[in-house]
Amino acid sequence: MMRTYYLLLPIFVITFGTVNAQGGAAAPATAASEYQLHIRKSADEIQINGILDEPCWQTADVLSQFHYQFPVDTGLSAFQTEIRMTFNDRFLYIAAICHQPKETITFQSLKRDFANGTSDVLNILFDPFKDGLNGVSFGVNPLNVQREALIDNGTTLSFDWDNRWNSAVSLSDDHWTVEIAIPFKTLRYKVTEGQNSWYMNFVRLKLRDPEVSTWYPVPRQYAANNVAFTGKLIWDDAPPSPGANVSFIPYASGRYDIEYNRDPTTLDLQKRNGTSSYGIGGDAKVAVTPSLNLDLTFNPDFSQVEVDRQVTNLSRFELFFPERRQFFLENRDLFAMFGFPSTRPFFSRRIGLAYNPNTGQNEAVPILAGARLSGKINENWRIGLLNMQTQRKDWDSLSVLPAANFTVATLQRKVRERSAISAIFVDKENALGKLNEAQRAISNPGKGWQGWSLTSIQRTTNGKGNGTTTAPFPPTRKSVAPLLPSFWATATGTLTQGWAICSLIVFIQQTWVLCREMPCNNFSLVLAGPFTPTRRCSIPGRLVSMATIPSVFRPKKPIVK
Repeated sequence: MMRTYYLLLPIFVITFGTVNAQGGAAAPATAASEYQLHIRKSADEIQINGILDEPCWQTADVLSQFHYQFPVDTGLSAFQTEIRMTFNDRFLYIAAICHQPKETITFQSLKRDFANGTSDVLNILFDPFKDGLNGVSFGVNPLNVQREALIDNGTTLSFDWDNRWNSAVSLSDDHWTVEIAIPFKTLRYKVTEGQNSWYMNFVRLKLRDPEVSTWYPVPRQYAANNVAFTGKLIWDDAPPSPGANVSFIPYASGRYDIEYNRDPTTLDLQKRNGTSSYGIGGDAKVAVTPSLNLDLTFNPDFSQVEVDRQVTNLSRFELFFPERRQFFLENRDLFAMFGFPSTRPFFSRRIGLAYNPNTGQNEAVPILAGARLSGKINENWRIGLLNMQTQRKDWDSLSVLPAANFTVATLQRKVRERSAISAIFVDKENALGKLNEAQRAISNPGKGWQGWSLTSIQRTTNGKGNGTTTAPFPPTRKSVAPLLPSFWATATGTLTQGWAICSLIVFIQQTWVLCREMPCNNFSLVLAGPFTPTRRCSIPGRLVSMATIPSVFRPKKPIVK
């Protein structure tokens, strides 16, 4: 087995600035109790039918007074919303009355997980761990079309996350009413001694004469789903303990192909060949703790995953399609939010997909098994561990994709109220032991075994790691943008006996980043080099291990004047 180590050590120094609301009003300095809702347990049997006829809805506390967020963020909305909440041992119930004339209801389609800005909608945001960075969103439109999303990094929505919950809508001439039942097993939360509380907010969008309104005021220069702006859900009765949460999804598939061989002249049937194939596997999700999840997969098929959009790539760079496989979605920010969008140390779509040099197309690579542990250890620490094993695939007698093992470890530490510092380590190991010499010798980027690297192919002249490179890495400025001052250098040489450094890339950049919550300077220093524990350095840069440490510092709530 051949290993290559790739070390990436960026250092980010971000300085605070003051964000001024240009044309918008500051979040009102009101009493904290004004943005609180007390929730009590109900003994009633609630029917999800869009009709609020159960006694518990008559006694529940009511939220109203929704504030404008767009086009202005001053004053109360002309189309108000009333919210009630209750729960039992299985479900969290939400009821809403959304005032709006029936003839003004606007929607684009009945597709689940509809895009932002395509339909009237009521969104419910929860941040059970109150970190101001991570949460969930549930949305319902007036025709009872649902959508749900994970929230990470404060505002980023991932609609590829899907789960089970119920809702019903009833329409009237001047309003629409919605009832929602969310299973507690769908949510990630922790029950503590004493009083429990979550952060939450409600966002309403109306497309006709467009307006956005929120229960907790959100200044218009911020996204309405920003979990920095939230009120409190206070549990007068403690929510039920999460308990054991285990789900298993098995699958079985079969295929039978018949090939008819006919005489080219008479078209008479000469021979009929039949081939069969089958597959069996499954996925499992185990809640190790209420906030720490273990995802397992065995011989996954992923045939239920939504197909990617067709995009014409007119650039010189590769497209990064979003991850849609459920195995990789929960806590995805732990693994994906490192580096720039076009230069990242780990991109999960690389697992299970490879370029076939014979067809010129990307093809699926069989995944044997995988495990992924992710979530919160406690209030301050989050971890992510991933390991997956893929199967060897022969394109032809020379071009071979060897079996590979992927390992990713990431750690995040909460700093202050809404800040975090993270580190990630990525490693890929290709099993080259069963490749013959001819297969190992191929170093053409379009042939042979394919690696996982930010660099292009390099090869030393004498194969011992101490010669000059025949194709030094030529990084382009467009690959990491925007760049102001920058410096690149490449070198090769021998480190110690048996270890060779195949390339050394030094990159210093200064960028100006207009953050969503503050202006900040971003200085980074990147030292990178793929190393191989062998004297032969014929194909450096193909297997990657890397470590990176980014940090983001934010005030508890954005500074607004």
